[in-house]
Amino acid sequence: MSIQAKARRLFSDGKVAITQIDPDKGIVKGSVQGDHGAYKTEVTTQGTFSCTCRWGDHNSHGSRLCSHADALRLAAGCWLGF
Repeated sequence: MSIQAKARRLFSDGKVAITQIDPDKGIVKGSVQGDHGAYKTEVTTQGTFSCTCRWGDHNSHGSRLCSHADALRLAAGCWLGF
């Protein structure tokens, strides 16, 4: 399963909870219940992200979102125009 497909599944299964939205800074924070635990996740309109999953711990400065960050981005789309 691709990262995008997993993100869509997490989002459609209601596994994403937005905890904070700051439209002025373009930041959304939330909690995503993944397959192996709950992860604190943050995405920005600048394309950066952070996530407490293993991928996020090592790749938050990269351009490839983890599935948790991508699921949060999907959930925040209507708020920040992702």
